[in-house]
Amino acid sequence: MAEEKTGVARWNDSEGGAPSTKKMRDSGERKRYIGLVSFAAILCVISLVLSIPPAERIAGGLYFKGGTETQLTAVAEDGSEPSADAISSGCQIIKKRLNAAGATESQVIADGTTIKVAVPADFDAEGVLALSSGNGNLEFIVMDEIGDADAVEEINQGSHTAQIAKGTYESFMDGSHVTDVAVAEPQPGVIYLSFAFDDEGSKIFADKTAELAEQQGAIAIALDRRVIAAASVSETIDGGGVSVGGDYTKSEAEAIRETAMGDKLGFDCEVGETEECGALLGDNIMNIVCGAFLAVSAVCLVVSWVKFKKLAMVVGGTVFVFFCLLMGIMAVFSRFHMYTLTIPGAIAAGIASVVVILAAWRMGTYFVKHVNEGGTIRGGSISAGSEGLRIFIAPAIAYLVVGCVLLIMPQMFLRQFGLTAIYTVVAGVIATVVYGYTLLRLKGMGTIQEAPEAWGLTPANQS
Repeated sequence: MAEEKTGVARWNDSEGGAPSTKKMRDSGERKRYIGLVSFAAILCVISLVLSIPPAERIAGGLYFKGGTETQLTAVAEDGSEPSADAISSGCQIIKKRLNAAGATESQVIADGTTIKVAVPADFDAEGVLALSSGNGNLEFIVMDEIGDADAVEEINQGSHTAQIAKGTYESFMDGSHVTDVAVAEPQPGVIYLSFAFDDEGSKIFADKTAELAEQQGAIAIALDRRVIAAASVSETIDGGGVSVGGDYTKSEAEAIRETAMGDKLGFDCEVGETEECGALLGDNIMNIVCGAFLAVSAVCLVVSWVKFKKLAMVVGGTVFVFFCLLMGIMAVFSRFHMYTLTIPGAIAAGIASVVVILAAWRMGTYFVKHVNEGGTIRGGSISAGSEGLRIFIAPAIAYLVVGCVLLIMPQMFLRQFGLTAIYTVVAGVIATVVYGYTLLRLKGMGTIQEAPEAWGLTPANQS
């Protein structure tokens, strides 16, 4: 049996080494903690610089920043006025089409036969509205049989929104034979539309392309008489479908797909004037939102100062750092058109803020309780940090998973919620782990022990 260790050897095993080794380890930890806290502070300052003024730096959606408003005039196919019920139903369909095209937020309001469509400022609505405001009639036309000379000239010049006049053409196949329309982007900026046909449609298309291949003819594909693609035919196309490229954006292609395959309006719309519109929640809403962030941070600092005194720099400081980092992340991604603050995004940020506040508060209360009940200050800083992280980490992981899942959902409002959730997790980890927990560990190594009463502790627990 090995002899029981005594004296210095036993102290080394229980306390982690000789005094000189322990001092070296403490010095290394202090440097690491100071580096992490400084890193968080620098990020906080950079974030503030990037996000001020928020109304310009953080791209808001229709409700937070505003956009454009376009007037549509509803006209039935026979030229009469559609019924109020038809227009009301049509507004919902148009809104659905805009959502599919990537409009993060939109407002569609009917006023008689006038439909006012508002979309965010960063959404190019001109081409999308032209393609998504029709009934949804898809037609395949032989180019040589189009009698509208002006439209033919526009088509030959590459226009993908040239509208053919009524009565100047006859289609050889309509959308009833199309089973699916898919959008593909094999490389950035190159968009293809793929049309799949049923058995009858496949035969019709194969026969017509065989005929046109001999004549070196061309086919135009029109949606509500707007030519979305035109191409010459060099061989028989009998694969059950066809893929065509066009000079349209991804949003326009998605609008074509939704309009062609979704519900029909029951009427057409004439696109009128477009003008700018302010934020639906008020022109100063972004300043109010960011002001609310800072106000919550100030309240947390004051309340934590009253309860914890200097420990407020950990508790309230964590909340302040979180809000600054979140605004900075939003501003950076807005700059590269990768983020738009929407109402779902604001809700996601609000939920994350509550979690960060609870985690920071738990960190402070647990630390004070631990020390005041006889625990050491250094041990309390470690266990309190772990307790605060326990409150934060589990919801953060769940939030991150939910955010990633929502990013692939078709509904735009869900994707915006998910994207903001991911941003809040990143900001929360830096604020809670890199700043709050690290600062508490740093101060627990000496500063708090020198004047515990200044940190909300009782003088009796200075050990």
